[in-house]
Amino acid sequence: MVLTTIYLTRHGFRVNWTLNPATGEYHTNVPSPTRIPSDPPLAAYGVEQATQLAARVATLDPPVGAVYSSPFYRCLETLRPVVGGYRGGAAVGDCGLG
Repeated sequence: MVLTTIYLTRHGFRVNWTLNPATGEYHTNVPSPTRIPSDPPLAAYGVEQATQLAARVATLDPPVGAVYSSPFYRCLETLRPVVGGYRGGAAVGDCGLG
């Protein structure tokens, strides 16, 4: 019997999860690169998390054979450093996941 290993991760910290220091409230009017209000980019901390994720993925055994992702910008932004050094099979965006 062949065993399959599946690695799961979540997107990094989003910019709309940061507090406005003037009001103490979460940022709500965050410009999105996709111009979809529900599709915010990563905060600086989320970009750092993505870099840390890429370093960790590079050490996995067994190595990653395929990458599947939501098409949301924050998800693709999280995976950008991971797939930048990726030498596996396929990287796939799927609107039907989750």
